Amino acid sequence: MLALNLMASLASKGWKKRLVTAISIVVLFGATVSLVIWTKKDSGQEVQEAVRVPSVIKSKSSSSYSAFEVSHIAGAIATKNKTLLADITRSVQADFPDNTARLDAMLGSPDREIREFAGVVLTTIGTDKAAELLIQSIKKEFDPRVRANLIESLQRITNSDAVPTLARYALDMSDLELHRACRNVLSSMTDPMTVSMLVAMLERESIDESLEPIAYAIAHMTCEGLIPSLVRGANSQDSRTATACIQGLGSIGSPEAFREILHLVASHDAGKKGLVARTVAVQTAADRKNALFVKACEEVLGFGRSIDVSRAALDIFVATPGHEARDAIERRLKQSSEALIDYATKAMERHQRAWPTPDAAR
Repeated sequence: MLALNLMASLASKGWKKRLVTAISIVVLFGATVSLVIWTKKDSGQEVQEAVRVPSVIKSKSSSSYSAFEVSHIAGAIATKNKTLLADITRSVQADFPDNTARLDAMLGSPDREIREFAGVVLTTIGTDKAAELLIQSIKKEFDPRVRANLIESLQRITNSDAVPTLARYALDMSDLELHRACRNVLSSMTDPMTVSMLVAMLERESIDESLEPIAYAIAHMTCEGLIPSLVRGANSQDSRTATACIQGLGSIGSPEAFREILHLVASHDAGKKGLVARTVAVQTAADRKNALFVKACEEVLGFGRSIDVSRAALDIFVATPGHEARDAIERRLKQSSEALIDYATKAMERHQRAWPTPDAAR
């Protein structure tokens, strides 16, 4: 291909009788190549001329892709030529999904580093079809090291467009490693659309136990930007969806997320949703050990509320280490009934190592 392009271009320039002594070639995907050619004319004088030759590596409509062309990728990888690798990535991305010839050639290459690079390119594309192609490549990969690196690439997908494919394979238990990887990718997403799509899946099939990996993904979200979407989901009429979203707020564990959990405790104090929120609030307070949670609890679950809300507040204070929580317990008990004081005493006894019973509770 290189020789044919070069000969055709030189012939059109009238170079048949000239002696080509050196050629410097810059090869870029989808670009026109500039050739700098040193020649000797009949007079013996050296001259330098520029010739434009179509790139030897350009988009192909067929499925064939020569070993010569793929070897340029191997060379770029071997030399860590970031500029050329970025050019290749952009060019493949521009062709996707209409033309996957280069990706097919890279994924089918005997060179493990080329197959791994193809995974990186697919991650950069990040669409639903790209995720599908990457997952299929993982399922077919015979080299454990390459498979592990392709899964690592999969876990870097951040585009919510890939959610349908990721969710489908998260539900597939035939490959547990891939199942867990897809489930964890969903949990790490930062686009609120991810929560909306997963919640819609749960609500459509509220009694389908096979969707448990989707509920797990929601319950293990980590991005604070998802808090509003999780709050909306927590108010779902579907119990499993609401529970997963409340757990997702606990997984995020920021003061803002914790405050939203407290509002759910206050507004659903005696119901199942309130009990879930209360459990999540207590566990989050114990795990995060954040003094700001004490202030938020006093503000949201203030005095004068129902006995269930007051008990929830005490449970949260008891689970939270630090003098701020101890002071909050003493303030609460000074204005509480005997029944609530008795409840607090028993709660503190369960945490005896961290919480000796204060005089206010006697």
